[in-house]
Amino acid sequence: MKVYTITCSNAYNYGAVLQAYALQCYLENQGNSVEIIDYYPPYLRKISEKYRKNIFLRVVRSILYFPDYHKSEMVFKKFKQEYLNNTRKCTCKEDIISLEKPDLYIAGSDQIWNPHFENGRDENYFLNFGKVNKVSYAASIALPTLEKKFHEDFRNYLKDYLSVTVREKKNVETLQNIGIQSDYVVDPVYLLSLNEWRKLCTEKCEDDYILVYALHHVQKIYDYAFDLAKKINAKVYVINVEIKEKRRGNDKFFWNPTVNTFLSLIANSKAVVSNSFHGISFGLIFNKPIHLFDTEDNDLRLKNIIDIFELRERCLNVDYTDILDNSINEKSLKLIENETRRSKRILQSALEKVEINDE
Repeated sequence: MKVYTITCSNAYNYGAVLQAYALQCYLENQGNSVEIIDYYPPYLRKISEKYRKNIFLRVVRSILYFPDYHKSEMVFKKFKQEYLNNTRKCTCKEDIISLEKPDLYIAGSDQIWNPHFENGRDENYFLNFGKVNKVSYAASIALPTLEKKFHEDFRNYLKDYLSVTVREKKNVETLQNIGIQSDYVVDPVYLLSLNEWRKLCTEKCEDDYILVYALHHVQKIYDYAFDLAKKINAKVYVINVEIKEKRRGNDKFFWNPTVNTFLSLIANSKAVVSNSFHGISFGLIFNKPIHLFDTEDNDLRLKNIIDIFELRERCLNVDYTDILDNSINEKSLKLIENETRRSKRILQSALEKVEINDE
């Protein structure tokens, strides 16, 4: 079966490209021909109003962030070219429709339907192409509720889906409230086995270290990492796409490492300290002790895996007083195995609903 997937794979971050890769590989392993729609809408290039109105701020920002942006662009474009089966670049609905018609479109994962972002209000990410075979897999709304002003669009966009699955369990209720039946499934990164992910790990490290992958500039996460490192006699390695994060403290800093290095550093670590959904997810996949900072009040992404994988005892906040033991939660690993198996069955059931036209 020929399948097109659409997702937010043009973001310069590790989770975005790895979840796109995971769904592609899993579907290929099931015997499908898979391409990712390389959708790059004009709004991805837009400058925020704050900087658009102030040319001085715009120039300063460009100078300060150019090294980060340039390095990220090289790193993530290289991974896309080597590992993702992309269609030609599309910038609008007409471009997408002009591609050779597939047997099935799949929307998901990541925050593809979060209406606080422009992509979550973009009909193309909902596959609004008329009467075509379409399902979603682990599409993320990422918000606890959906504002009423978005109800009609969501209802109209999703009513013709063969199957709707979302990544956050709470959003099953969100969609049910507007008349759309759905189920929740795990993020695509969980669909691949540990051995399949190890194939992308190209580096070894002899040091004992804990790995910090922290978003949103939270100093307390770095402080905690050094306290943990002292406790287990390890070094602190840090990954970040912003060079300024180097000043927060580390024994070794990895600025915009390759995607393969990102995975290798997790695979070789003694623990993962993170507030990133995919940072924690890969820590779990590689069977590492995780130290999870839940720092976002209104974001369902981490809260969802905390609940369904029963990770509450591995959670911290910026007011932490104790250092967690550096252990692996075996119960959580079993839950991940069970939820992944269930998610695969749901996806397979969705694929079996597709009627292929051989004309």
